[in-house]
Amino acid sequence: MMINNRPMTIDAVMEVLGYSRSYVYKLLRSGQLNYCDAHRPAQVTSASVLSHIGRRFPFLMDNCFTSIHYHVSQKL
Repeated sequence: MMINNRPMTIDAVMEVLGYSRSYVYKLLRSGQLNYCDAHRPAQVTSASVLSHIGRRFPFLMDNCFTSIHYHVSQKL
């Protein structure tokens, strides 16, 4: 399945991952999430959010990738 790599706002990332704003920025600084370079204010690539979910919960990505991808794409 093709992963849509569109920009997500910090608020959308917070909602999808259930993290605080400061923790999302910490993940961005550490390289665990990727910035969209061309956008200001800061935005995150949806592919990096899906990748982060996959690293944290590999069993979910094996069994529920389609529904997780849909949920993330609805926040774009």
